[in-house]
Amino acid sequence: MISSGNALPPPAYGVVCDIVVQGHAPIKQRARRVPLKHLEKLYELLKGLLKAGLVAFSNSPWASPIAIVLKKNGIDIRLCIDYKMVNAITVALEYAMPLVDDLLTELESYLWFCSLDAASGFWAVMMTSRARRISAFVCALGHFEWLRMPFGLKNAPMIYQRLIDNAMWGFVQPKGGWTAFAERMRSAEAAMTAQRSWNSAMTERPGVLTKFEADYSALTTSDPYKLWLTDQTETCSRQENPTSRVMCRYLDDVLSWMIFVSVELTLAIVWRPWIASSPGSPSVGSA
Repeated sequence: MISSGNALPPPAYGVVCDIVVQGHAPIKQRARRVPLKHLEKLYELLKGLLKAGLVAFSNSPWASPIAIVLKKNGIDIRLCIDYKMVNAITVALEYAMPLVDDLLTELESYLWFCSLDAASGFWAVMMTSRARRISAFVCALGHFEWLRMPFGLKNAPMIYQRLIDNAMWGFVQPKGGWTAFAERMRSAEAAMTAQRSWNSAMTERPGVLTKFEADYSALTTSDPYKLWLTDQTETCSRQENPTSRVMCRYLDDVLSWMIFVSVELTLAIVWRPWIASSPGSPSVGSA
């Protein structure tokens, strides 16, 4: 996964990894020797961890040595950190871990089983700034610290088990936790569907018009000249000849100016007698 560039999982919300050492002095150990045949593979592994954002270069006073372990194929290597001295001074996290015997006893009455394998699940947990410094490790290629929770820390299994228990709580609730949650989800989905249908019906109603649309509709239906102009404009917009389009645009401007002049003349004819008859107004022929 590191070589494919898909090693960094999204961070888990609501959980972090912290290391409490109760003010103990930093422990700095020397780097152990790495065989030359594994040095190039170690370089590629650290390069992938840096690129994925799992580790970073460190100047922490803490330093734990690494151990190289071969995988089953006998070719690839696995990076392990020797946190023996760090774990000895780390305050243990009090959390009840499930026992394998108890799990097997609870599963004997079930017929179907489901297995969930979270690849590199520990790397989904963020590290606090203090935990980053304490988790620092040293090797022949440099000094690094973890940005996500690594394997080998004393409290890492308890932190991850608590994360899994919180994530799966709604599914394994014996008192219908998942049933109640599913019912709420169905109710919310039905409400959203009804709201979406109501919004669609309101959008498609022909009687719901804005003021601009109502004014434009009234103008085109009451004024035959404007209706004719609208039809001519739509006809011109469908012309494929560029020259015809230019002429249509010119015709549209001329007709719009004529409508403006006709409106002004209408206002003058309608309102001028009223202005002339109002007291104190000048006569029509006055200079």
